[in-house]
Amino acid sequence: MPKIIILTSGLSCTGKTTWRNALVAELTKNSISVITANADELTIRYCQEKNRNESTQLSYSDMFSPLHQAGCVQATQKQFAEIIQQSNDDVIILDRTHLSSAFRQELIQQFDEENVVVVYFNIADEAAWRARLSERNINAAMQPDPAQRVIIRDDVIAKQKERLQVPSISEGMSKLVQICCCSDASWDDQLKTVVSELVEHIQLNLDNQQQVRRMK
Repeated sequence: MPKIIILTSGLSCTGKTTWRNALVAELTKNSISVITANADELTIRYCQEKNRNESTQLSYSDMFSPLHQAGCVQATQKQFAEIIQQSNDDVIILDRTHLSSAFRQELIQQFDEENVVVVYFNIADEAAWRARLSERNINAAMQPDPAQRVIIRDDVIAKQKERLQVPSISEGMSKLVQICCCSDASWDDQLKTVVSELVEHIQLNLDNQQQVRRMK
């Protein structure tokens, strides 16, 4: 089992995976082992396998239709659980929306609460976020592989907004960090600051865990 768990939380296209990649690079630079599990990547993989096995041309968006959603959710949940159970890394980053308080608390309770960090991506500038979402969808539509056309439809966003419950420290995590989705310049500054602060927090936590083990 990993020693520190990081959960991302927030609507689609708020910068979760971009931030995750920056954190992974910085952790690796500091010789801290890390593994990630990303909901979009696992959904794409499930869709690709389905297309190969059944000779279909289903797209990423099809995985959220009534016909395919239950199977896709079950498969990705299983892969998330396997990654968590099999990991011996210092850090695992669970990169998905984690919108509901109940879902986050269910996950947090599986681990030592003192070692769980939640990073919430808040939308501070609706127009900037909408523009980023539109650009992402345009680029995704150009992918030759339909499974990789990660287009987030308006109805999916609407459902996400209905389910979204802003994380609270009362849910049991040891640390809650908020990043605001806004203009690119401000976003870059936040990204660097939060990554730096979290690496420091993680290193201190790992040092404390090692000291406790030595005392036993």
